[in-house]
Amino acid sequence: MGKTANLHKLVRGGKCIMLDSITLDEALGTFESMLQTHPRPSISSFNQILGSIAKLKHYSHVPSLVRSMGDAQIKPDIFTLHVLMNCFCNMGRVNLGFAVLGSIVKQGFEAEAVTLGTLLKGLCLKPKMGEAMAFFNKIVGKEGYPCNEVIYATMINGLCKSGEVGEALKLLNLMKKGRIEPSLIIYNTIIDALCKEKQLDEAQCLSKEMTERKIMPNVVTYSTLVHGLCGLGMWKEARALLDEMGIHGISPNVVTFTILVDALCKDGKLKEAVQLFEEMPKRGVKPNVLTYSSLIHALCNSGQWEEAMKLLEDMLEHRISPNVVVFNTMMDHLFKEGRTARALKMFEVMTQRNVNLDVVTCNTLIHGLCIGGHWKEGMSLFNTMLDNNKVSPNVRTFSIMIDALCKEGMTKEAQELLELMIEKGVEPNLVTLHSMMDGYCLQGNMRKAMKVFNSILNSDRKPNVMSYNILINGYCKKRRLDEAFSLFRSISKLKGLAPNTVTYNSLIRGLCKVGRVSNARDLFNKMQQNGPTPSILTYGILIDGLCRDGHFDEAMNIVHEMEKSGMKANIVIYSSIIDCMCKARNLKEARKLFGDLLAKQLQPDVKTYTSMINGFLKERMLKEAEDVFTEMTEKGFTPNDVTFNVIVQGLIKMDNIKKAIQYLSEMVEKGLLPDSATTSLIVDLLSVDGPHNESKEILQEFLCK
Repeated sequence: MGKTANLHKLVRGGKCIMLDSITLDEALGTFESMLQTHPRPSISSFNQILGSIAKLKHYSHVPSLVRSMGDAQIKPDIFTLHVLMNCFCNMGRVNLGFAVLGSIVKQGFEAEAVTLGTLLKGLCLKPKMGEAMAFFNKIVGKEGYPCNEVIYATMINGLCKSGEVGEALKLLNLMKKGRIEPSLIIYNTIIDALCKEKQLDEAQCLSKEMTERKIMPNVVTYSTLVHGLCGLGMWKEARALLDEMGIHGISPNVVTFTILVDALCKDGKLKEAVQLFEEMPKRGVKPNVLTYSSLIHALCNSGQWEEAMKLLEDMLEHRISPNVVVFNTMMDHLFKEGRTARALKMFEVMTQRNVNLDVVTCNTLIHGLCIGGHWKEGMSLFNTMLDNNKVSPNVRTFSIMIDALCKEGMTKEAQELLELMIEKGVEPNLVTLHSMMDGYCLQGNMRKAMKVFNSILNSDRKPNVMSYNILINGYCKKRRLDEAFSLFRSISKLKGLAPNTVTYNSLIRGLCKVGRVSNARDLFNKMQQNGPTPSILTYGILIDGLCRDGHFDEAMNIVHEMEKSGMKANIVIYSSIIDCMCKARNLKEARKLFGDLLAKQLQPDVKTYTSMINGFLKERMLKEAEDVFTEMTEKGFTPNDVTFNVIVQGLIKMDNIKKAIQYLSEMVEKGLLPDSATTSLIVDLLSVDGPHNESKEILQEFLCK
């Protein structure tokens, strides 16, 4: 037994065991060998092994080993008993720790301050703050136990962690009046607690008091204050504190910088965060994985994923291994941007670097694959998780897959997955059950959707407004307005629930679809009076309903009403009005409204242009229709299948078959197909003799395609 380069060693069977790097199995094996050795090693050798096991935090092994020592007639010393007491306290068995204290006294050993501090820490960890305080008072008071700064620090730390910072301050004042001087650690502990309680003024006062008592703040003090200021959104003050550190000769460390970088990122001050990040190496501080992680997350959130990618490359260049959080963030945002291939490439890099996957990684991948239309690959990964014990699917994993299956119309498979989820002991949440309800509603199976809803009502879960909205929307789509309004009335009767904009939008749309536009207008008025405030979508739904019912004047009145309330009608609303006007052959008004769009700083979209083309063709105004088509393409808008079908149908009806064939050719070249209405017109044309017999062969070819 000896020391070399501060590494404790034990020789076992000719093999040197380094205690600072010993594993549990090695420690247990060495201990067993020592018990069998004759003559036996000294008690200090056994203590070294016990201490190493305690450092590894395998506390539960130590009591049985001490019993084995007793069985072998090896008498414990004060160090053995102290290790045993420490293990009991860390196991939450403080009562057994006090029993060890009894043994210490019984064997004639003195209870040292470190021993009492261990018991005090054990009570604080439990936490049994009442008992801890009573024991602390015994130590510092009547019974004459040894007391030092560590005892105070332990008690103050316990009080701060349990949220009793006021009591901690009382102890600090007691110290200031007594013989034991409060240390920097004690001040830092209380300052940290005050910052967490958002009592920044008190924390800063305590910092000034330290300086007055010749206890100089260190980097931990400043970092704590910076964190506290950032927590209140006072990043400018935090930045000033960073500069103040330099004045006092204290260099901010990576923790200080990272706290401030993270705060700036969360406050949307990305430019300032990047500037601070770039300042770090100039001040001799290397960013760590957390610094990079904060910036990468912020860059992704602001849509600057290319910059985020450069930062990731910078990490790798500086040999800073990105952790699972960094990879998860990058993959999540790449999937959201629709860059599935890049996200999967990122996953490859992650696995190549042996970064352990967590459930968040798997959820990100499965969700990204599903929203990208690759639900089968998502299901394959999900099945791998089920078969692999390393990462088990959680409620979110199951919910993602159930939602994907429901969106694919596979409610039977989704229901089976829900049953498997329950079988695996994973409790479905509202998100899971909402996906099932939505899936059934999409299929028009309101009976099964209601069954899921009733299961929510009959459980400990409480339905929220979304639970009702899914059903209301489902009933509206099925034109079952009575059931929809029955649920609508139920929401208002429930405590803490109220219909929201989505609820009203579904009902107004449902009423418009069944031609009850006046009822929709009444419901809209009720919404305006009682809340919630109508959204631009609400206005759009009602305006569309009024236009389809031919109430153009009333629709325009609502547009003016919107503008008066400070809400500007968008191109979707104007396109809807123009489309309805064109279909109603009210071309004069449609043309005027279309001409006013640019003055309203609105750019017509494909739907707007298509509506105008349709309107002109209905009036046999081919030149005007082609002018709009030309303008559309010149402005960079690509005509879609609806545009081409409208043109071809219009030309056939105008008996301009030659031009219709030209547009049909262009349409097919772009990979677009004639719809049923266009096909029907072509079939009708082929079935009769006429002047276009020479074009019939060409038209026949289009049908074959």
